[in-house]
Amino acid sequence: MLSLPPGRRPCAIIEFAKVGRMKYLSHLDLARAMDRAVRRAKLPVAYSEGFHPHAQISFGPPLPLGVEGLRELCCLDLARLAPPAEMTRALSRQLPAGLDLVSLAITDRGRRSPLADLEAAGWEIELAESGEVLRSAVESLLAAEELAVTRQTKSKIAAVNIRPGLRELALHQEDKTLLVAELSLRPETLVKPEEILQLLAERAGVESLTVRRQVRTYLR
Repeated sequence: MLSLPPGRRPCAIIEFAKVGRMKYLSHLDLARAMDRAVRRAKLPVAYSEGFHPHAQISFGPPLPLGVEGLRELCCLDLARLAPPAEMTRALSRQLPAGLDLVSLAITDRGRRSPLADLEAAGWEIELAESGEVLRSAVESLLAAEELAVTRQTKSKIAAVNIRPGLRELALHQEDKTLLVAELSLRPETLVKPEEILQLLAERAGVESLTVRRQVRTYLR
């Protein structure tokens, strides 16, 4: 089992899937479900101090409602080290169907959360549309030096160039139309899937694209 230098805190990095009916679970309800599962599994999670102590659990970027995730991330601060295999078995038995444990690893907590420096997310988006017009729209986005979108902030509407955050984009049209992308999560180059879909619709000459299924495949 992992041993840590004196004074360093351990944490458990959990990868889990959020699929099926659980894609309609809000982020707040997800946090509550994970908290209940951790308590029932009797994992050695650390608790905050004060009159209302709570388990120290943090998550990766929230998923939009109705979107599935295959490798979502959760970090549990631990009060002590415990065998990962035992924690995996205990937690798997307590998670509801649709919240499925993919992996659990113990690491050094450090001063910053292990989830603080996530850089990118992978996406698979199944579309109802297909054809060469859509393929040309994808190629147009990849060839562009600048991709301008507008974003509403608290004080104004601003134009933002999202091209630096579009890391990968591909279109597969075999038995279904599947848009595969890797988008930046960094604040300075953040890209949202809906922004890519809107730009594709504009280049395809339609008002919007019809999404049949949207999945976040990984966070890294």
